[in-house]
Amino acid sequence: MMTKGKQALVLEDDPEVLDVMSSMLEDIGMIVLRAPTIARAREHASTGRVDIALVDARVAEGRTDLFCDGLRAANVPLIVTSGHPLLIPELAASGWPFLAKPFRVVQLHDMVRTLLLTPPGT
Repeated sequence: MMTKGKQALVLEDDPEVLDVMSSMLEDIGMIVLRAPTIARAREHASTGRVDIALVDARVAEGRTDLFCDGLRAANVPLIVTSGHPLLIPELAASGWPFLAKPFRVVQLHDMVRTLLLTPPGT
């Protein structure tokens, strides 16, 4: 399985959503680095290997655009998530892999597998 043992950084400030997303990834053998804040996500990204990141577009600290830009610059595959109705059209048009919340487990698993198979920087 291509996801087993891979590390996924999940930036999500809602504890229940963070738990659910983490469980979805753990179900396919991934190691989840949980980050309820941008600061914690930066810490994870700077101190360890991150194979893929799932980032909520807006957390309590504000928008996560700059953090996402840093991940992309480091060639970390990225999935942006949001349930915010005003952000969904903008994010869907951004060209970044995007999942609107709520999403299905199979949608997340398929997107993760696809991104892990895609060479960095493409």
